Amino acid sequence: RLPPLSPSPPATMAGVSERRIDISRLPPRELASLRDTLTEEVRGLAQRSLALQKVAAQYGGSGRAIERLAEQEAGEERGGGEAGRQRARIAAPTALFSPGQPVLVPLTSSMHVPGTLASPDKVLIDVGTGYYVRMSASRGADYCKRKIDYCRERLDDIGQVIASRQAAVGQIGSLLARRG
Repeated sequence: RLPPLSPSPPATMAGVSERRIDISRLPPRELASLRDTLTEEVRGLAQRSLALQKVAAQYGGSGRAIERLAEQEAGEERGGGEAGRQRARIAAPTALFSPGQPVLVPLTSSMHVPGTLASPDKVLIDVGTGYYVRMSASRGADYCKRKIDYCRERLDDIGQVIASRQAAVGQIGSLLARRG
């Protein structure tokens, strides 16, 4: 018997019923078709997994950049003035940002436009579908960390489904080989 065949990971299966298939009773033609379907599903899941890995990496890069702002913000809050900036300089030598400083603003992953930093202690976070939220640098870094954790959880779910589908493909292949 095969493990249950389901279109998505168990964590996201609300309302979806699972169906068991006794593959020993299927004719070879249907077995081959099922194997091909499962193989395509594994390919699609692997592509989704790669896309999620890219998204997690982008959040990681954004989070590191925002953390540099948050370190400066924390240094100024702890000691204030020049002493706080000096501690921030020691913690992250390239993290000193000041209002009016020229920056490159990313529009896409490959296109940046020149801009001027208005407030180094605030960031705009793209929360999806064209909505942006202004928040402190430390909250922005935390947002990125939460998104990375979410991506990792989804990657784990996809990995489990891929493993079960690959096991099913292996069982079907063994059965087809025994039948002739």
